[in-house]
Amino acid sequence: MKTLLTIINQPEKSREFIRYVVNMAESLQSSVQLLFVQNPDYYPFYTPGTTGTATIQVQVNLEKMSKDADNIINKN
Repeated sequence: MKTLLTIINQPEKSREFIRYVVNMAESLQSSVQLLFVQNPDYYPFYTPGTTGTATIQVQVNLEKMSKDADNIINKN
């Protein structure tokens, strides 16, 4: 079976895009896989002068953003 891999950069603005991809997949008789991508350039783990505490906070923020994105995408 064919699968459409769909990359989502902004989950909060993805509703119409997801709807479009699902309709396309139905027309092509294929499945859809949604992939949320966080750009590592926006969330550097390592910068000069960064302490361990700061990098832990970045990881915590990324995990929260990932969970929020998952909720939004599932809702859409």
